[in-house]
Amino acid sequence: MRFERCIDYPAEQMAMSRKRLEARGRFRYVDRVPVLYCVVPRFFAPLFGLRYLDFFRDPETHYYRQLQFAKWRIENIPEDFCTAPVINISPYFDNVIPPSGHGGEVEWSEDGPPGPCPSFARSKRWNAFRSQHQPPAFGAKPSSWGPTGGSC
Repeated sequence: MRFERCIDYPAEQMAMSRKRLEARGRFRYVDRVPVLYCVVPRFFAPLFGLRYLDFFRDPETHYYRQLQFAKWRIENIPEDFCTAPVINISPYFDNVIPPSGHGGEVEWSEDGPPGPCPSFARSKRWNAFRSQHQPPAFGAKPSSWGPTGGSC
């Protein structure tokens, strides 16, 4: 294996977490409800002395950091994240998928998450659309609204 991580986590706790999560699907609980926190790579980067952008440097670094973050999470955050002696890692693209999926450009900054650039409200296409589709003034008849002047 290219990367191997030894994670110090008792099998008994894995089994208990698994039972909690299985019971949740049946609207039951074992000893308590399962706890899963929404911690993402942005949370871990400062713990490892990284700029957030370093996480996205290349696929191998991305994969290695995902494993490193998962190990730290399992060993240090008391939750029901680890339910078996195998963990699943998948690519994490943060805020890139929503804008890029809709044809937007993605901006990468040194310390912040990637995101859309320019924002939708500042784009030329949005300004042109907005100027053509102004909502009616207060009290205007609905038939006077819209690019064709048709009725609503």
